[in-house]
Amino acid sequence: MGEPSCSGINKKNSTDGKNLPMHHGFEYVGINLPYTQLWFCDPKKYNIAQMRSCFVYQNDKIIEQPIKFETLTARLVDDTKEFIDNNKHHPFFFLLSFPQTHAALFSDPRFAQTSKRGRYGDSVNEMGWAIGQVLDQLKYLGIDEDTLVLFLSDQGPMVDGCGEAGDAGVFRGGKATMWEGGVRVPAVAWWPGTISPGTVSHATISTMDILPTALKLAGAEDYLEERKIAIDGKVINDVVKTDTTESFHEALFYYCSDILMSARYKKYKIHYYTVDPMVSGIVSEGGGRCEYSNRTKLFNIFSCEHRAKKQDPPLIFNYEADPQEQISLDATTKENQILLDIIADLVQTHKASIIPVQSEIDKPYYRSITPCCNPPACTCNYK
Repeated sequence: MGEPSCSGINKKNSTDGKNLPMHHGFEYVGINLPYTQLWFCDPKKYNIAQMRSCFVYQNDKIIEQPIKFETLTARLVDDTKEFIDNNKHHPFFFLLSFPQTHAALFSDPRFAQTSKRGRYGDSVNEMGWAIGQVLDQLKYLGIDEDTLVLFLSDQGPMVDGCGEAGDAGVFRGGKATMWEGGVRVPAVAWWPGTISPGTVSHATISTMDILPTALKLAGAEDYLEERKIAIDGKVINDVVKTDTTESFHEALFYYCSDILMSARYKKYKIHYYTVDPMVSGIVSEGGGRCEYSNRTKLFNIFSCEHRAKKQDPPLIFNYEADPQEQISLDATTKENQILLDIIADLVQTHKASIIPVQSEIDKPYYRSITPCCNPPACTCNYK
């Protein structure tokens, strides 16, 4: 794949920010990392030339390059609390995207060496503090019983071999795979007065369910239909509010690039293609410490064109009985042949509903629009 395009940030030059959320419906953005934070952003391990790809934006303007990690979380919290305070008398939606616990790992000095889990644990501790700050703000303003808070991860943990990543527990695989360790994550819903403390649900849901559910709770459930916007998400009110274990999806589909890797149907998981965690492609041991591989390799781990291994016949797992996905069921039995036929029909219907669009990732890389706050140095710290 090579170096990725920055067309998702700028359009015509290195500072216009035309493709950022501020210009696409979000009324407030605040401190954000539109390029996320990357492995090579750790100031303890990499030189300033690499860290030019590590930057912070305020709304649609680049304000910091490279990232000052020691103050980053506190600034995100301050932005969140200010927004909540300014909108306490109105319905609002706020997305707080924590950079924890993505490598490069970091924490405010107050949280350094506070965990037996090393830098990873320190980072988790700081994120826990930040969440507490936001929840306390809702309580202080007296709007906690009117506010639903959802907390979840976007994927399973990276398998890095350095002890600086999470742990998928009994589940197989990790980030950048479609095994359960890569796609199954816990979620926490907090809504005092509506959700009873200790409520547990084992329902299978999708992050795509958040949008239609939020619209339903806000009384705007017709928004998508009126605008003829089709999404795969479902309204999951009952899952949020109760301990129901009912899945609202007949099937869920998992992709890598445009390859349909696997599908979930009832208690079954079918893998058409598989990839394994690329531990050796992410880190290497050198000089007695772990070092991340070069930039190109890091981005290549998300490309399945060359890594995906076709499974013919597909692998079938009963993930309720075998959450580790260790024992593939016999695909040649009559019962499982019927199962595969049912899922094949669902896949065909699903694919027929997809409207193809141009891939943003496959667009060419333009150095001229790469964010740079102070050319040619590309370093700054604007308050």
